[in-house]
Amino acid sequence: FRRVLFRSYGGQEQFALEASTVLSDLKAHYALMDRVHGRDDKTIAKAVWMLQVDALGSLADALVLTKEKRHRLVSRLFRDSIETMDASLYFCLGGEGVRRNLAKWYENEVIPHRVFREFIKSHEGNESFERLRATYSDFSKYTHRTYRALLMSYILASEDKLA
Repeated sequence: FRRVLFRSYGGQEQFALEASTVLSDLKAHYALMDRVHGRDDKTIAKAVWMLQVDALGSLADALVLTKEKRHRLVSRLFRDSIETMDASLYFCLGGEGVRRNLAKWYENEVIPHRVFREFIKSHEGNESFERLRATYSDFSKYTHRTYRALLMSYILASEDKLA
């Protein structure tokens, strides 16, 4: 078991190295938009930029936590990132129906994630919708602390004892 764990951590270290490079490139890309949007602008472009920067921040935080082997928090940040990226996709591609929700968003109202999932269902089809729903459900188990989600954060020691 320890050998498997060691290989797993080695894979995580390789992932962290590669993810760090990708996140740095994305940060540089989004930094090009710094000082472009005014505080009172209420455009789709600004909303998408703000949401993408927020998702990028969550992913960067998740990477730090992964390096620290603090996986319970990482799952919550992944869910947060997915929801935020779905919102940015919706605002970017949603068409006329988006304008009403965008106005609500700028008025500090919560747009439920089901709105984004339904948008994806109508534009990407049922298969994409079901995949997204399943992913969202899986990450929700970590957020809401189901037994199996918590169990996965423990190491199985000798005699099947949790550590």
